[in-house]
Amino acid sequence: MRTQLSHFCEQFVTTVRPVLEPLDRALATLEQESESETPGHGLRSGLTELGTQLRLLSDKVEKQRAYVLIFGPLKSGKSTLMNAIAGSYVSEVSSLPAYPSLVFVSHGDKPEFVVTSYDGETKTYKDTTALGKRIDDEHDELALNIRSAENAGEMFDPEHNFPQAIQRVDVKVPAENLKESGAVLVDTPGLYTRMRFGYDRMTRDFRNAAACAIFVVKSDTLFLEQVFAEFTQLLELFSRIFLVVNMDTTKRDLDPKGNLVPSLEQKSPARIVEVFERLAMPHALKQATDSGRLRIFPIDLLKAASNALQGKDTTQDFVRFRKDFEDYLESTEYLKAFLSDSLRRAEHLVAETGEISMGSFTQQLRADVDEADSKRTALEEERRMLSDCQKLDWGPAFKRFEKDLSERLQRTSHDVGARIARDMSAAIETWILSSHSLEWLFETVWQPLFQEYVQAVRDSAERCFEQSLYKDNAGLDFDQDLVHFLDAIDVEFRLLRHAAYSDMAEQKFGLPPIPLEIDDIPVRRGIMDMITFRSEDRVRQRLFGKNASNKISSRHKAKRLGEPAKKFFNQFLLNFRDEFFPETIAEIHDRYGGSLCKATVAKLHEVLESRRPGLDKSISDLAARADQIRKILSPVEELQAVAETVGSKIHALDSQFSSTDASAILSPMPPRAPSAEARKSRREPSS
Repeated sequence: MRTQLSHFCEQFVTTVRPVLEPLDRALATLEQESESETPGHGLRSGLTELGTQLRLLSDKVEKQRAYVLIFGPLKSGKSTLMNAIAGSYVSEVSSLPAYPSLVFVSHGDKPEFVVTSYDGETKTYKDTTALGKRIDDEHDELALNIRSAENAGEMFDPEHNFPQAIQRVDVKVPAENLKESGAVLVDTPGLYTRMRFGYDRMTRDFRNAAACAIFVVKSDTLFLEQVFAEFTQLLELFSRIFLVVNMDTTKRDLDPKGNLVPSLEQKSPARIVEVFERLAMPHALKQATDSGRLRIFPIDLLKAASNALQGKDTTQDFVRFRKDFEDYLESTEYLKAFLSDSLRRAEHLVAETGEISMGSFTQQLRADVDEADSKRTALEEERRMLSDCQKLDWGPAFKRFEKDLSERLQRTSHDVGARIARDMSAAIETWILSSHSLEWLFETVWQPLFQEYVQAVRDSAERCFEQSLYKDNAGLDFDQDLVHFLDAIDVEFRLLRHAAYSDMAEQKFGLPPIPLEIDDIPVRRGIMDMITFRSEDRVRQRLFGKNASNKISSRHKAKRLGEPAKKFFNQFLLNFRDEFFPETIAEIHDRYGGSLCKATVAKLHEVLESRRPGLDKSISDLAARADQIRKILSPVEELQAVAETVGSKIHALDSQFSSTDASAILSPMPPRAPSAEARKSRREPSS
């Protein structure tokens, strides 16, 4: 029979389940990237828990299962109560003493135990031996990590300090009573334990998933005020709470004669509850009892569980509790709460999924992608500029300097050249009047003068170069974009030019030999030369000697050379200077201009080229990092979009069913109209 409830369950599951597929994809991606340095790994724990809760809720609604949370102090009898309710022995696996995790106990054809850690890892066990060893080890590890956090002055958080800690254990055991009712018992860690982190979250998360709560307390501690210190919170969280007072009906007291007689717990357990209600019950509990939200049942849990496991008739006190408990689970009140709580829980979980999907981790991922893309774009622009620089014709940038250099050299040549020309001409007169050899004139007088000229021109070029270094852009003409680019990559043309100049400064200027041929010098032959038939060449050889090293007296110079030789020497100097001075200027101009320009550009290319491998690697690394983050971000963003859509659908479903009367929840619905295909099928004759 199709009812409003079954219709709701179908629509609920159809509405909520679509968020699980993108959530699983996001988790699968986060699992693959769990070792990466991206902040996305921080999403994993939260999404894993949400996925578990959404599946839990969806499964609850689809199978109309009732989750019952069981609270109470340590050793109060929670596990014994679970044995009695389930009719099966579950104590061995239902509790982890002093361990802050939830244990879910439900029916299963075969025993199975699934342990889930805070980091999302799950492991399945088929027997309690391996599970027990895991739990023992976890106790030790958890204690060590809690101590470590405390020693560091930190508030212990398992997701941060010890993500391998157990968060929940799902237990399936053959339990016919649970199979019939569809109930799932949720055993909570004992109250007042030292390791109570996460307790508030456990109760909060299951407020809208649980049907009700059972609070178990021993009769010995019923009147202790601290036992109910946390009870007000439970009243705020659950619409129905069953307070089970665990009685020991075998307990004995002494009478005045010293005999052992039945205690009050054996004779009249209800009397203990009555006294508690009248004299010791906190005001909040009294209000809840008066409104029917809190029901109190004194039960000998040990006897009830023993009878249940042995198949005997259970105790009357437990029968009353179970009937009231089961009646509530079958009531329209619970079913109405089932609808509203399921919708509220789904809305909360889906909203939280959306919030996590676009929360700080996701924002950080987006920021990281933007940062990686921005850096990569900047580096790609740098690489493009680098290539443009390597292709650039740098000649125009040096034009202004070369023009200044040329003008400076010309001025120097004019000023220094005129003086040196005078000194050379004067040296001819000095030589003629002296007894020095022609070699002395060449090497001792003229050669140093030519060297002085070269050095003066070179000094002028160096001053021009050094002065240019301290001008804007090292005296060169650059486009401003190029200037900014070079500044951005810390390339200083001043340093490059200076490095190129230092290499060039080691090169020496060689002076060419003075191209004066002795055979061209006019000489006079005397009478004896003519009588003896001495030729002019013979006269020159005897006069100047080998390598022009003969000393010649002024008298012989006047006799043999005279004015014609003097004119010859002056003309020779004039011709030589007209060639040597311009050639020297051209050579120095080329060295400090064109050659230095090429050397500077070559060094620039070396610097730029040395950056290319690093640029290429950085660009590749940034692209890979952006792709890696997008790989994580894409399913998370998809999940956020789906969560937003599903959230709207849940809100619409809430509006649809919120007005349904409690009495109509189980009412049959009109049969569905057959689809067009079904109607057509009925009309067509079977073959």
